[in-house]
Amino acid sequence: MSLVSNEVVPNLPQRAADEVVRVNLLVPATLRKEWKAMALASDKTLTDFIIEAMQHQINRTKTAGNATA
Repeated sequence: MSLVSNEVVPNLPQRAADEVVRVNLLVPATLRKEWKAMALASDKTLTDFIIEAMQHQINRTKTAGNATA
């Protein structure tokens, strides 16, 4: 599998004006393996899995911030 791709992932949740961009992260190999295993167990791509996890974290943070405001 190539790390460099010009393909656009078609099933990303996007807002109407959002442009798809690449994010390169250095993470421990063991952590990436855990993410990949969880993504496969959820029948998702690693990209979708990470996006959903981060969106959940963002929403949780926003909700916590609103609770204290």
